[in-house]
Amino acid sequence: MRSSQIRNSVFAGLALSIISFTLYSCDKNCDEPKKEKGLSANAGADISLVLPNNYTELKGSGDAPEGWITGYEWTKISGPASSSYSDVKNAALKVSDLVQGRYTFELKVTDNNMQTAKDQVNITVLTKSDSGRDCDHEGNYDD
Repeated sequence: MRSSQIRNSVFAGLALSIISFTLYSCDKNCDEPKKEKGLSANAGADISLVLPNNYTELKGSGDAPEGWITGYEWTKISGPASSSYSDVKNAALKVSDLVQGRYTFELKVTDNNMQTAKDQVNITVLTKSDSGRDCDHEGNYDD
């Protein structure tokens, strides 16, 4: 074989490889790269009431790790028509005149980047069960 043929056959035998890899930099705790947490809304825990108690306060909150909260807004999603509430633009919402049934309210939180997050809370209003006359520990019945 001539030297030009040897060079051509050696070149033809080489393969082109592309290697891709990702480097992560971390300190002592290096399980996974940290993910940024976004805007979140929290309408609070669900509430149960027993009549005659017919009012409550919803205590919402928001978290904006990449900015700050600029607004709150409550909306009644479902439930009996009878209810009153005030100042839907605050984190806390006072709700009154509730009747038996289930209500759902939604909290929308807005941040300085005009991003929004929503969460819902349920209010369940129950009637006091009447299972008949009550008997005290001495065997006396109320009327």
